[in-house]
Amino acid sequence: MPGSSPADDRRFGTHTPTRRRRSFSPAAVIDLAARRGHPGKEVPVADYGDPLPSDAEIELATTIQALFLHRGGLSLADPATAAIYSATLEAVAIMLEGALRTGVVDEQQHATLRGMVEGLEKVPDVL
Repeated sequence: MPGSSPADDRRFGTHTPTRRRRSFSPAAVIDLAARRGHPGKEVPVADYGDPLPSDAEIELATTIQALFLHRGGLSLADPATAAIYSATLEAVAIMLEGALRTGVVDEQQHATLRGMVEGLEKVPDVL
């Protein structure tokens, strides 16, 4: 119709819409495979088989951590401090083995004391 606008044509159904095609470049697509790592590369997966620390383990870890913080502002979350802590516990374990071999403690006492040291060894992992 003369003098009609495209809007008038749409209202009466006479307007034929035109679509513009977009051309996408390869850069417009996110490569999900690249974000997932390389094929054959092992991806670390959380091991949910390990039980959560018990309340007693958490309390022990909190107490030992507080001791380190109070004595020198150190933290067992720091790898260097945790390594020194671990080495100290190794020395205690050696001392307990010597006590067992020389008869200072019997096997039952040794097992009890060794169990306590093993609890202490878990502290950095609990934190």
